This record gives sequence, structure tokens and C-alpha cells, in this order.
Amino acid sequence: SGNRRAGAPARDRRGDVNPERGVRCCRSLHLPALQTRRSAMLARFLHTVPRARVAVVCARSFSQSVSAEMVKQLRQRTGAPIIKCKQALEAEGGDLDAATSWLRKSGIATAAKKAGRGANEGVVGIAAAPTRDRVAVLELNSETDFVARNDVFQKLSRAIAMAALDAPVPSAGTITELPVSTLLAQRLGVDGLTAEEAIVTGVTTLGENLLLRRACVLRATNGIVASYVHNTYAPGFGRTAAAVVLEAPGASAEALDTVSELGQKIAMHIVAASPLYLCREEVPAEKVEAEKEVIRAQAAVSKKSEAVVDKIVQGKLGKFFEDTVLLDQSYVLEPDAGNVGKLVSTWAKTHGVEVTVTGFVRYQLGQGNEPAATESS
Repeated sequence: SGNRRAGAPARDRRGDVNPERGVRCCRSLHLPALQTRRSAMLARFLHTVPRARVAVVCARSFSQSVSAEMVKQLRQRTGAPIIKCKQALEAEGGDLDAATSWLRKSGIATAAKKAGRGANEGVVGIAAAPTRDRVAVLELNSETDFVARNDVFQKLSRAIAMAALDAPVPSAGTITELPVSTLLAQRLGVDGLTAEEAIVTGVTTLGENLLLRRACVLRATNGIVASYVHNTYAPGFGRTAAAVVLEAPGASAEALDTVSELGQKIAMHIVAASPLYLCREEVPAEKVEAEKEVIRAQAAVSKKSEAVVDKIVQGKLGKFFEDTVLLDQSYVLEPDAGNVGKLVSTWAKTHGVEVTVTGFVRYQLGQGNEPAATESS
């Protein structure tokens, strides 16, 4: 054209000629001009951009359809983490019931994956009937004590303990061991879930393997069941617990208050002294004979006469009973009071109330679940 200087490179409306590279530059893309094949590839890519943007907008619109209030309702219903509640609602199109079912199925899968992991922490807990004639004791395990101190875990423990308290037990018997399978099938007062379903939900919420290890119910016919929990994380839940049954037939309500105080002191003693049996009659005969054989073997080394050995056996056997039998143990809270049996009889005479200790349990966290010791070479 007339405006172009002589010898100047040609221009067109799409861009300028680059004198150094000898290729055309596209002002709109700020990229070197491409060959035909590459241009076609770029055109196809640019053609897909609007579709991608539409997909993003649709996803955002779908996420926005799950409101914060819906997430809150699902979280209150299930106790699941916020992110899990959001995923469930999105997966089920905002249907709360369907999202709840989705979370339960997800929780079962999660629980199955974590089932093989060790769970030696947790709590032992107690639930007592208002009438004071029945107490349930249980152990619920977690992987860490951090979870054991969590409110969600403690509420779960309390709900299962209350279910154990209401579980059907035989009419006879002071202490009833509850099969774990029976307790897992019990309905809780939370959304009608079974104990097993509540534990699965707890695994999802807390991220740890949870295990119901054992449970029992103690019952008094004409008396009270007293209890004590040591190293508590929350009222009624800690690392060691004991419950003891005291029968006081004919005692008034006021007298039962004092019996309850005596029972709590005995429960504290049980936690501290770890008795194995209630009275000498409960010690298995084979256990007594085995202890006698050990004592005789120790005494035989001294080459004493048979009569002397018999006295040594009786003396050391008495020490064995003092270590393992509740009523023969020295009362640890007041050593001057004598043994527990004497404490009870003295208390009964002082208050004019007939009292008999008929049974007890002691639960310690992880008891019987310690890892096996290995011998060093």
C-alpha cells in the first residue's frame, strides 16, 4: 500500500512479521503462528474450554444444593465428620435418610479395615440404676487414650453401659456376665441404633478401631450395689472400676444410705488391693492344693520335720488367702480396722444392720489383653 515504506516487510491484520524468526505472530494469543496441523489441534482444545467451564459451573451448582443446614442435620443425626456428611449428601442428592444409610455403609467398610488394629486403650465404665440395686460394668477399647478422653467416645460408652443395665438377665445370681454378641444387639437410646451400629458410627467419626471387650451386671436382692471408678476421664468412666454387692435385708432407706457409703469404701479397697476371690470357699480346690505343693517344696529344702512343715504350710497358706481373698485382706484405707470381713462385722454391730458382702467385680483397662512377653536370647 501507499503507507508502507519501501523494503518494509508485509503486514496484515492478523499480526506482524518477525524478521528474526521469519514466522507470523498472533497478537490475540501471544504465540508464534502454528502450522496447519498444530493450529487445528489448538482450535480443538479451545473448543473444549467452554465445555469444561460448563462442567465446573454444574459441579458448583450441585455442591451449592447441599446447604450447611443439611450438613448440620446429618452431623447431628450420625455424629460423622462434616466432610463425610457433605460427601454423603452429595452422593444421595440431598436426601437425609439415604445419606444416613450411605454413611452407615461407609462406616461398616471403614470399621472392617480398622478391625485388625490393636485397641488396648479406652475406658472401663459403670452405669447404676436409680434404685441402687443394679449396676452394669463394661470395658470399651480404643487405640489411644486421646480418643478415650473424647466426648463422642464417652457418650458412646455411657449409652452402651445403660443398654447393658437394661439387658435381660436371669432372675437368679448376683453377677451375670453379658455375652458381647448379646450386648451388641441391644438397642441404644440414640436414634434406635444397636450398640454394634453405634460403634461402627464411632469408628467413622473418631478414625480409630473401637472394640467392646466385656460387660457384666451386678444385682442385689435386698440391698445395694456400690461402685467406685479410679483415674476417671468422666463421671463413672476411667481406667479401673469396681462394684460390690451388699445385702441388707430389712434395712430402712436411711440405713441403706449408710450401707452405700460402706460399699463405696469396700469398692475403693477392691480397686487398690485387687482381690481374686470373695471368700476362702470360692478359691478352687486345685488352686489351694497347687499352692500347698509349692510351699511344701520350699520347706523341704530346710529338712525340717513333717510336723514343722505342716505348720509352715498352714502359715503361708494363710498369707496366700490374705493376698487373694477380699474378706481376708487387710483394709487398705484403715489398716487398724483389720481385714475387710472384720470391718463389715464391726460396722454391722455399730449400726444395728445385718450386712453381708455377696459378690464383687474389678475391671482394669486392658486386663488380660497384655501383649505376650518375649524371651531375650
